[in-house]
Formats: sequence, structure tokens, C-alpha cells
Amino acid sequence: MNKCRMNKWRYRYQGATVLSDLEVPEWEPFADAGDSSEFDVSVRVEPRSAGEEEPAQTAREHRFYEKAAGWFRVRNGREIIVTPCERFLPEQLRAFLLGSAWGALMYQRGQLIIHASAVRSGNGGVAFCAACGGGKSTLAAALISRGYPFLSDDLCYVETVNSGPPVAHPSTFRLKLWEEAFHQLGRKVPESVSDQIQPGKFQCLPDARERAPLALRGVYLLSWGQLGIDRVTGLAALQRFLTAATWRGRLLFSTGDPGVYFQQCADVLRTVPVWEFRRPRELSTLDESATILERHLRDQLL
Repeated sequence: MNKCRMNKWRYRYQGATVLSDLEVPEWEPFADAGDSSEFDVSVRVEPRSAGEEEPAQTAREHRFYEKAAGWFRVRNGREIIVTPCERFLPEQLRAFLLGSAWGALMYQRGQLIIHASAVRSGNGGVAFCAACGGGKSTLAAALISRGYPFLSDDLCYVETVNSGPPVAHPSTFRLKLWEEAFHQLGRKVPESVSDQIQPGKFQCLPDARERAPLALRGVYLLSWGQLGIDRVTGLAALQRFLTAATWRGRLLFSTGDPGVYFQQCADVLRTVPVWEFRRPRELSTLDESATILERHLRDQLL
């Protein structure tokens, strides 16, 4: 791990250079050895003063408290201030730092994050979007078991550029799966890596991981039903993408700029094709679903 002066750590993560008071093992692959005086985002640990009044919550300052972790303040797209509670659990603190706090920060920065799992297919990335419980991570894990490198899970940062296709950046190299999904994939459930936010879920480290940003070449909107894949275009594609891919819509409206977000989504879909992928909910059909999807990836994207 690259350790900076004054017990600080520097990372290059999802397009931002982060200088942190906290060592974040989940960001180890993104450690950066650059100048510690140059950074876009700071993660600071500060004590909570007795009798300190809570600041008014605004779009530029999002704050929240989590039991067994502590207080978090996300300010101006530049700072995440963490005040651990007296008996905090480091794993829970980092889980909320990498999830709720980081997502709010990206919204404040006007960066496009989507609720998706993504893998590499050919020379680009493909994203699977759905609401919570829609099977994004499980489907990605099934493809990863077939040799598709992991790219992102949960909070996927998509960079829109003036020229060229949108680019999907790697996220923390963890997949969160229910115990039944591990069994269906023929993998052992990790004994000690339980998810700190969703009891019953476990984190696994994908065998193959993509470390560089990739051009986003396709989006699949996941739904339950009879197995099949259909192209979605035009306004219907945008409407359904917004429904499936928006991470915590209320947070977007309170901390971000919905107009900018909607325009970014429209810009992505101008060049990235969208399909609806329906498959049965039963995990026993996962292998068949992955086979159909893999065939479609070969026919459409390779």
C-alpha cells in the first residue's frame, strides 16, 4: 500500500484522486504514488465536539449517521468527513464510506453513477441494470465464472466524453451475493466476509478483474419472466434506463442536479444499445440464462 506523509493514503478511484486519513484495503488496487499535495477529494477523520450543532442539510452538504459506524458529512463534491462512533466497526465504516458517502459525493460532483454490475466482453464493458434484488450481481458472477472479467458492481461510474463512446470505470473489486447464489455457482460461501450492510449477503473477490476503464458497449435492463432478449430504443429506452439504473433517486434530487443527470443518461444511450433481458427468477435456471446471454453477447458485441 502506498502510504503518504502524515499517515495519509492516496488513491486514484473512479476518475478522482483521493487523499485519505483512512487506509481503505478495498481500494488497494487503486493506490497511487503521486504527489500527496495534489488531490480532488479528501477523506478526513475528525472528532465530534461536545454540544456541536448539526449544520443544515443542503445540496452541497449531505450528512448521515449509521449505528456501529459513525457520522458522515459529504461536502461540495470535495470532502468526506468521517467521525467514528465510540464503538465503531471498521468494516461497517468502510462499507458506508464506499457506498452511501461515495455515491453522494459523485452526485455532488455531477458525475454519472448508475446502479449496475458490469463485466468486460470483448474489448468493452457491458452493464446490467436493475432495482435492488434484480439479480445484477448474480448474473455478473455467472458470466465471471465463464471467463468474463469483473468491471464494476453496485455503483458504476460512467464517464461521458465529448468524443468517443462513454467509458465505464472499475469499482471496488467485490461482488455481493446471497448464500443461495454461491451454492448455485458451485462456490463456497466465504466464512468471514459477510456484507456489513445487508445481513445474509457475502462478498467475494472475482477471479478475473479489469483494472482499466472500458468503453461501454451495451446495457441490459434486467427483468423477471420467460427467457428472452429484446432491443429497446428511443424514449422507451431512456425511460426504462432511468428507472432501472438510477441509484437512490431521492439522494440524486437532494444532493445532485437531476437535469444534468438526465442529460448524461440521454447522451450515453445515443451511442450505447439497450436490451431488455428477461429470465426466470429461480436460481436453478441461472446457467441457462447465462448461456442465452453469452450467445447474445457474442452475436451483438464481439
